[in-house]
Amino acid sequence: MEIAEQIKAGRARLGLTQDELAQIVYVSRQTISSWENNKTYPDVQSLMLLSQTFGISIDDLVKGDVTRMKERLEQDVKTLNSYGVGITLTVVAATIAIFATTWQGKHGWSLGQQIPTMLIAVIACIALAYCVAKTERIKHDHDLQTFREISDFMDGKTPGPDTEVPKPERRGLSGTIKFLIAGAVGFAVFELLSALFL
Repeated sequence: MEIAEQIKAGRARLGLTQDELAQIVYVSRQTISSWENNKTYPDVQSLMLLSQTFGISIDDLVKGDVTRMKERLEQDVKTLNSYGVGITLTVVAATIAIFATTWQGKHGWSLGQQIPTMLIAVIACIALAYCVAKTERIKHDHDLQTFREISDFMDGKTPGPDTEVPKPERRGLSGTIKFLIAGAVGFAVFELLSALFL
Protein backbone atom coordinates (compact mmCIF):
# COMPACT_ATOMS: atom_id res chain seq x y z
CA MET A 1 0.00 0.00 0.00
CA GLU A 2 1.38 3.41 -0.90
CA ILE A 3 1.97 6.07 1.73
CA ALA A 4 -0.99 8.15 0.45
CA GLU A 5 -3.35 5.24 1.06
CA GLN A 6 -1.73 4.47 4.42
CA ILE A 7 -2.28 8.05 5.59
CA LYS A 8 -5.90 8.07 4.42
CA ALA A 9 -6.57 4.67 6.01
CA GLY A 10 -4.82 5.58 9.27
CA ARG A 11 -6.66 8.89 9.51
CA ALA A 12 -10.01 7.20 8.82
CA ARG A 13 -9.28 4.45 11.36
CA LEU A 14 -8.66 7.07 14.06
CA GLY A 15 -11.59 9.22 12.93
CA LEU A 16 -9.38 12.27 12.34
CA THR A 17 -9.99 15.08 9.90
CA GLN A 18 -7.12 16.40 7.80
CA ASP A 19 -6.98 19.45 10.10
CA GLU A 20 -6.70 17.29 13.22
CA LEU A 21 -3.97 15.11 11.74
CA ALA A 22 -2.15 18.23 10.54
CA GLN A 23 -2.06 19.56 14.13
CA ILE A 24 -0.69 16.26 15.43
CA VAL A 25 2.21 16.15 12.93
CA TYR A 26 2.80 19.94 12.91
CA VAL A 27 1.99 20.62 9.26
CA SER A 28 -0.82 22.39 7.41
CA ARG A 29 -4.06 20.77 6.25
CA GLN A 30 -2.92 21.41 2.67
CA THR A 31 0.21 19.36 3.34
CA ILE A 32 -1.91 16.41 4.54
CA SER A 33 -4.04 16.77 1.42
CA SER A 34 -0.92 16.78 -0.77
CA TRP A 35 0.35 13.61 0.94
CA GLU A 36 -3.00 11.87 0.53
CA ASN A 37 -3.16 12.83 -3.16
CA ASN A 38 0.43 11.69 -3.87
CA LYS A 39 1.49 15.23 -4.76
CA THR A 40 4.24 15.40 -2.13
CA TYR A 41 5.90 12.97 0.26
CA PRO A 42 6.34 13.36 4.03
CA ASP A 43 9.82 14.16 5.29
CA VAL A 44 11.56 11.90 7.82
CA GLN A 45 10.28 13.74 10.91
CA SER A 46 6.70 13.65 9.59
CA LEU A 47 7.02 9.93 8.85
CA MET A 48 8.10 9.34 12.46
CA LEU A 49 5.13 11.30 13.79
CA LEU A 50 2.72 9.56 11.42
CA SER A 51 3.98 6.11 12.44
CA GLN A 52 3.59 7.02 16.13
CA THR A 53 0.10 8.45 15.54
CA PHE A 54 -1.11 5.43 13.56
CA GLY A 55 0.64 2.92 15.82
CA ILE A 56 2.49 1.21 12.98
CA SER A 57 6.17 0.95 12.11
CA ILE A 58 7.71 3.22 9.52
CA ASP A 59 8.52 0.07 7.52
CA ASP A 60 4.80 -0.72 7.30
CA LEU A 61 3.94 2.92 6.62
CA VAL A 62 6.22 3.22 3.59
CA LYS A 63 6.20 -0.42 2.43
CA GLY A 64 6.44 -0.46 -1.35
CA ASP A 65 7.22 3.24 -1.58
CA VAL A 66 10.95 3.01 -0.84
CA THR A 67 11.60 0.75 -3.83
CA ARG A 68 9.44 2.98 -6.04
CA MET A 69 11.25 6.11 -4.80
CA LYS A 70 14.69 4.58 -5.44
CA GLU A 71 13.64 3.66 -8.97
CA ARG A 72 12.23 7.16 -9.49
CA LEU A 73 15.44 8.70 -8.15
CA GLU A 74 17.54 6.61 -10.53
CA GLN A 75 15.29 7.62 -13.44
CA ASP A 76 15.50 11.30 -12.45
CA VAL A 77 19.30 11.09 -12.34
CA LYS A 78 19.37 9.55 -15.84
CA THR A 79 17.01 12.23 -17.15
CA LEU A 80 19.06 15.03 -15.58
CA ASN A 81 22.23 13.55 -17.09
CA SER A 82 20.55 13.47 -20.53
CA TYR A 83 19.59 17.12 -20.22
CA GLY A 84 23.12 17.90 -19.04
CA VAL A 85 24.49 16.39 -22.25
CA GLY A 86 21.89 18.38 -24.20
CA ILE A 87 22.95 21.59 -22.46
CA THR A 88 26.61 20.95 -23.24
CA LEU A 89 25.94 20.16 -26.91
CA THR A 90 23.69 23.17 -27.44
CA VAL A 91 26.20 25.51 -25.79
CA VAL A 92 28.93 24.17 -28.08
CA ALA A 93 26.69 24.45 -31.17
CA ALA A 94 25.56 27.98 -30.28
CA THR A 95 29.13 29.09 -29.58
CA ILE A 96 30.43 27.70 -32.87
CA ALA A 97 27.54 29.25 -34.80
CA ILE A 98 28.06 32.63 -33.15
CA PHE A 99 31.80 32.53 -33.88
CA ALA A 100 31.09 31.50 -37.50
CA THR A 101 28.57 34.33 -37.96
CA THR A 102 31.06 36.83 -36.55
CA TRP A 103 33.81 35.50 -38.81
CA GLN A 104 31.50 35.66 -41.84
CA GLY A 105 30.58 39.27 -41.06
CA LYS A 106 34.21 40.32 -40.70
CA HIS A 107 35.10 38.66 -44.02
CA GLY A 108 32.49 40.45 -46.08
CA TRP A 109 29.76 37.83 -46.31
CA SER A 110 26.37 39.34 -47.07
CA LEU A 111 23.52 39.12 -44.57
CA GLY A 112 21.76 36.60 -46.82
CA GLN A 113 24.81 34.34 -46.72
CA GLN A 114 24.99 34.60 -42.90
CA ILE A 115 21.32 33.68 -42.29
CA PRO A 116 21.81 29.86 -42.16
CA THR A 117 24.54 30.23 -39.54
CA MET A 118 22.42 32.69 -37.58
CA LEU A 119 19.49 30.24 -37.68
CA ILE A 120 21.72 27.50 -36.28
CA ALA A 121 22.73 29.82 -33.43
CA VAL A 122 19.09 30.73 -32.69
CA ILE A 123 17.95 27.09 -32.79
CA ALA A 124 20.82 26.06 -30.50
CA CYS A 125 19.91 28.82 -28.04
CA ILE A 126 16.26 27.73 -28.05
CA ALA A 127 17.30 24.10 -27.46
CA LEU A 128 19.58 25.27 -24.64
CA ALA A 129 16.73 27.17 -23.00
CA TYR A 130 14.49 24.09 -23.33
CA CYS A 131 17.06 21.77 -21.70
CA VAL A 132 17.70 24.22 -18.85
CA ALA A 133 13.95 24.69 -18.26
CA LYS A 134 13.35 20.92 -18.20
CA THR A 135 16.24 20.44 -15.77
CA GLU A 136 14.88 23.10 -13.44
CA ARG A 137 11.37 21.59 -13.66
CA ILE A 138 12.69 18.18 -12.59
CA LYS A 139 14.55 19.75 -9.67
CA HIS A 140 11.41 21.63 -8.65
CA ASP A 141 9.00 18.71 -9.07
CA HIS A 142 11.04 16.07 -7.25
CA ASP A 143 12.43 16.58 -3.78
CA LEU A 144 15.33 14.21 -4.27
CA GLN A 145 16.80 15.11 -0.89
CA THR A 146 13.71 13.77 0.88
CA PHE A 147 13.92 10.53 -1.10
CA ARG A 148 17.54 10.14 -0.05
CA GLU A 149 16.67 10.86 3.58
CA ILE A 150 14.00 8.17 3.52
CA SER A 151 16.32 5.72 1.83
CA ASP A 152 18.98 6.45 4.46
CA PHE A 153 16.38 6.06 7.17
CA MET A 154 15.36 2.65 5.82
CA ASP A 155 19.05 1.67 5.82
CA GLY A 156 19.25 2.48 9.54
CA LYS A 157 20.78 5.94 9.25
CA THR A 158 18.02 7.74 11.13
CA PRO A 159 18.69 11.08 12.79
CA GLY A 160 17.73 11.13 16.45
CA PRO A 161 14.74 13.19 17.65
CA ASP A 162 17.03 16.06 18.69
CA THR A 163 19.21 15.82 15.59
CA GLU A 164 18.60 18.09 12.67
CA VAL A 165 18.39 16.34 9.31
CA PRO A 166 21.61 17.14 7.48
CA LYS A 167 21.19 19.38 4.47
CA PRO A 168 23.49 19.25 1.46
CA GLU A 169 26.31 21.78 1.45
CA ARG A 170 26.21 24.60 -1.03
CA ARG A 171 28.76 23.80 -3.67
CA GLY A 172 28.88 27.16 -5.38
CA LEU A 173 28.15 27.46 -9.07
CA SER A 174 27.03 24.38 -10.96
CA GLY A 175 29.15 22.96 -13.75
CA THR A 176 26.66 24.19 -16.36
CA ILE A 177 26.77 27.77 -15.11
CA LYS A 178 30.57 27.67 -15.01
CA PHE A 179 30.59 26.33 -18.57
CA LEU A 180 28.24 29.10 -19.75
CA ILE A 181 30.37 31.76 -18.06
CA ALA A 182 33.50 30.29 -19.62
CA GLY A 183 31.78 30.32 -23.03
CA ALA A 184 30.75 33.96 -22.61
CA VAL A 185 34.27 34.95 -21.55
CA GLY A 186 35.71 32.99 -24.48
CA PHE A 187 33.36 34.74 -26.86
CA ALA A 188 34.29 38.15 -25.47
CA VAL A 189 38.02 37.35 -25.82
CA PHE A 190 37.45 36.13 -29.39
CA GLU A 191 35.60 39.34 -30.27
CA LEU A 192 38.35 41.44 -28.71
CA LEU A 193 41.11 39.59 -30.57
CA SER A 194 39.12 39.74 -33.81
CA ALA A 195 38.70 43.49 -33.46
CA LEU A 196 42.40 43.97 -32.77
CA PHE A 197 43.95 41.68 -35.37
CA LEU A 198 41.42 41.11 -38.18
